[in-house]
Amino acid sequence: PYRIKGATESKLGAIYYCLGSYIKGKQLLENSLANLRKSSPNIPSKIAQSLNYLANTEGALGNYQKTIQ
Repeated sequence: PYRIKGATESKLGAIYYCLGSYIKGKQLLENSLANLRKSSPNIPSKIAQSLNYLANTEGALGNYQKTIQ
């Protein structure tokens, strides 16, 4: 269940980012990462994708320092 929920939240977070709803997108992406990290087996490519979306969202919010962490 964590893997499916995490993957779905990741896609929704990316959609909210594209629509300009950065705060909602950020929340979904952070939840996505938590769920993907709990999933067994861990899927590094999905985690990397969520991190990429989250970095883009942080950049759009002006949190440039967070994009390189």
